[in-house]
Amino acid sequence: MSRIEKQIGSKIREIRLSSQMTQADLAERIDVSVESISRLERGVTFPSLKTMEKMATALKVPLKMFFEFGEAQAGSKSFENVLSKLVAFLRTLNKDEIVLVHKVLKAVFGTIKRSD
Repeated sequence: MSRIEKQIGSKIREIRLSSQMTQADLAERIDVSVESISRLERGVTFPSLKTMEKMATALKVPLKMFFEFGEAQAGSKSFENVLSKLVAFLRTLNKDEIVLVHKVLKAVFGTIKRSD
């Protein structure tokens, strides 16, 4: 399995979780097995364009969203999983809660010098 398969699989998982949908929900909506969704999210198999289009429709996102990932996603599998969970959690919050989380993170990490 290639790096791109893993990245797209992680992105599918991230989007599904942010939509508060289970693998079973998504599988039912696009008429595939739960195992197929699991294999896609793990990067074991690569979805066809038709399947990706069905997923985008079911998840109510533009198709291009599956391909929007930066260099940070090229890290380890555990990093990608934690990042996906964090993004999914943040997407469940309302605007005020996100502002609060941002302030807290800025206060906690504001003193850390970054080497960019």
